[in-house]
Order: sequence, then structure tokens, then C-alpha cells
Amino acid sequence: MQTVYNNFSAVTVRKLSVNDAGNLVITAFSGNVKLVFYYTTNGTLQWSYNGRFIANGNDLTLQGAILDNTDSIYMFGELNASSSSNLGYQILDASGNLLTFYNETRPAGRQPFVWKFDTNYNRLAYTFENDAIVIRDLKIYNNDIYIVGQALNYWMTNVYGLEVRHPDNLNFNSAYGFLMKMNSSLSGVWVRSIGSEEMDEGLTNIFIDANGIYISGFSGNHFAPTASGSAFYIRIRGQSFALGAFYKSTKTFLMKFDLSGTIQWGRLIYGNSRYTSAYASNIAVDQNNIYLSGSYNDTFEFNSTSGSDTRTTSGDLDGYFVHYLQDGTYENTYTFGNSTTDRMSSVLISGTNLYFTGDFSGTIDADVSSTTQNIVSSNRSSFITKNSLNTLDIEDVFLSEKSLSVVPNPTKNSFTIQTEIQINHVEVYDVNARKVMEYAHQKTIDISNLPSGMYYVTINTAQGNIHKKIIKI
Repeated sequence: MQTVYNNFSAVTVRKLSVNDAGNLVITAFSGNVKLVFYYTTNGTLQWSYNGRFIANGNDLTLQGAILDNTDSIYMFGELNASSSSNLGYQILDASGNLLTFYNETRPAGRQPFVWKFDTNYNRLAYTFENDAIVIRDLKIYNNDIYIVGQALNYWMTNVYGLEVRHPDNLNFNSAYGFLMKMNSSLSGVWVRSIGSEEMDEGLTNIFIDANGIYISGFSGNHFAPTASGSAFYIRIRGQSFALGAFYKSTKTFLMKFDLSGTIQWGRLIYGNSRYTSAYASNIAVDQNNIYLSGSYNDTFEFNSTSGSDTRTTSGDLDGYFVHYLQDGTYENTYTFGNSTTDRMSSVLISGTNLYFTGDFSGTIDADVSSTTQNIVSSNRSSFITKNSLNTLDIEDVFLSEKSLSVVPNPTKNSFTIQTEIQINHVEVYDVNARKVMEYAHQKTIDISNLPSGMYYVTINTAQGNIHKKIIKI
């Protein structure tokens, strides 16, 4: 594990976005000041956005900033003004010097917004929408824009040109989630509404690639339950799908859609009482794996489909991320925390690296492999860590049903890869993610010259990669 950026004291990090070049955008806030930091791949700060409202009684929520592969930055959030007000924000260089300043007047009311900036901090395009919706996340794919969030009115006839309506066709006084596709002109193409009979739902995160659309959301108590543990269903408007749940807690769910907006599967994370809660903060996906990050309190079931994996927090709130395969198969969960409040705010994959960020106080283990690397802060601080996927015990989905083992383990001199699959290349890494050995087209690997300890083996086969741990004695 490598910590690549310094802690941000008195600043809460909300989201990370990394493009294919490795450039990074961080969304954060400090009090009522909204912040965006733009870094190059080596961690050098280029410029920052400092946004606030120049009026009392108004609220600007900056939900996030997304960096595309042209280094354009899309900022999105919500303006909720009680009266006509001035919206002011500044762009600063790495030394804090003013580069440019914007000041514009906006009318009263709830106004979700999307802004687009280039790398020279020029605002290229923007849109406001005067409807009772909240935009929680945004992604760009093939020049189209996908947003998720929460709808606060049962039936709205014109949200970016589309009708948005509660899935159950009844005038429930409850919120529900929505997934919307827009074109590059910010006009709606299609929308999917996601909700239940008697609960408040909302969508919080989205990830999209050639395999599909992945969304996370929450479902919380709105009315008192009719019976303890009675069932309800999360539905999708216009589709034959129902994700069964219970009146027990605030639940987190993960869903996968195809690129046309048709549901493929859904998974739940749920607690053991009405007073427990869990929230999702981000989704990261590669070719074969899905990672969902967030925070929870009390006792929660993270494996709702194939057995049980129950975790209990150490303090008021702990962070988590859950690992699924592409077909929704549950793999495992990593949690961290101590007796205070600790949160996981984002997780993402870039190349062979897994980044995650959160905030904590005291001491936590910030390494997601089997080794321990504690970070310490006497005050509440945010952190960003970078982990090599080579040091995680993750199997690729298309190998999960194949026979591949490493024996003997532990070993003193060598180990053999037992499989009928063709072996192309084998790499051995130490616990610091340094490559210490590599072989081509071999199944028996000599490690007699290595010091005793734990090593991570990446095996490239004709059907993909698989990662194993080996103990040298």
C-alpha cells in the first residue's frame, strides 16, 4: 500500500476521479466551502476550485467532479436557494493565487446543475434544471452522460425533457431513485425509476463500461413498518423485477443494468434492526470484478445471496468495501474502523491499482491486503491510499470454476501451479508490491533464493489472470 497524497486536515474528501492518463480530481468540502483539486499523475496540484454562496439562507451542494480522458472536468450538484441569489466561485493556482472568478445570479428554488470545465479552468458548458430532483453521481460513456439521484415528487413531466414517475403508479409520499441517460447536448434519452411501496429510496453512485451500468442506492424507513420483519420490494418502473427486502434497517443495494437500461441483477446489504444504517459511497469495476464502498453502523449482513458474512462495527461508524464478480457472485468484504467514526468515501481502479479514500481519527489499518499498515491522526483527517491489485487475493471470474492451485504452500524451495490451462507468464511480488521474480511458460517456480515471508503470485494464463498468495518458509 502506498499513500500518494498528503492528508487534508479539516477537509472531508467526497469523491475521486482518475482518467486513463492517471490524472486525478478530488472533490471535497470544508464547512460551507466546496472544493475541487486537480492533480497530474505524479501528484502535482495544478489548480483548485473554491465554491460558495454569497448569500445567507441558501445551500450549494457539490456532489462530485468527474474527469474524462480529454481532461475535461464535469462538476455536478444542487443549488437550493430560498431567494434570488448570487453564486460565486473562484479558481486558484497551486500556490493559492486567484486565476479567475465567476459570479452569477440564480433564481430561487431547487436547481440541480452540471458544469463542464477544460484543463485551463474555462467553463465550457452548464445547465440548471428547475425540478425536485437531486443529482448524486454522473459518469461519461461514449459521449453520453449518465446521472443517478433521487426524485422528491411523485410525478414530474419534464426533467431534461423526460417524464419521471414513481415505479408503483400510486401517489406515495415517498422519494425514489432514478437513472437517466442524456446526450452530449444534455437532453434526456431515457430514464428508469427505482422505488418501493412504503420506503424512501435514492440512487447514490454509478459506474458504466462496455459490460453494463452499475448503480448503488439506499432504502430507508419512511412509514412505521406494519409488522416487524415484514417484506417489501424495490421495483423498477416498466420492468418485471423486484428486489425483496425487509423492514429492518436502512439498506444499501447494488444493481447491474445493460447499456439499454434493462435490469440484470440486484444485491442487498442489510442490518438487523430499524436503527442500523449503511450507505454506499462509490463503485469501482474492472473486467471481472465489482467493488462497492461505503460506511455502516452496528451489525450488517454483506452476503445476501450465498451464505452469510456478518460484520459489526468497532465504533459509531466503520468503512467497508465489498467485492463481487461480474455475475453478482459475492466474494468478500473488507472493513476498517476503531471506536470513533470512520468512513470510506470512495474506491476506484486505474490500471492495476486500487485507490480508496475516507476520513478517520485515531488509528486504522489502511492496507486492504493481509499485511497491516496503520495510519494515525489525533484529529479527524481524510486519507487517500493506493493499493496494488497484485497484492489482493482476487480471482478473475472466468477462472473461478477452473481448477488452479499452488502447491506446496507454505514451501521452502519451490511451488508448482497445478492446472490444465496454458500458463503464459508468472510474476512474484513481495508485500510492498515490488516484483522480485518472473518466469515465462513454467509451472514449477523456484523461490529458494527469496527471504522467508509472504509473496503474491500473478499467473497469466490463456484465459486471463489469477492472483495467489504463497508463504516462503
